Amino acid sequence: MILWSPREGRRMSVVARALAQHAVVSLMALVVVGATAAIICVRVVQAQALAQAEAGGKVVATDIVAPLVNEGVYRATRRTWKR
Repeated sequence: MILWSPREGRRMSVVARALAQHAVVSLMALVVVGATAAIICVRVVQAQALAQAEAGGKVVATDIVAPLVNEGVYRATRRTWKR
């Protein structure tokens, strides 16, 4: 923390020292809040991406793949597969 003035080697006034302390504490608080917000944003975005991927997978499975599955696929015989 700054306790000495760069000019003439004088001690800083009480007001200047309080202002410097306030600036340091404010900067530290900004870093903590910013890091916390970044972590929360990343987790929210990951959760949303996972939810969209699951929904898209269900649509593909039920609307595209499911109609093509028949008894031949279940029994694993090529003769009974639909073409």
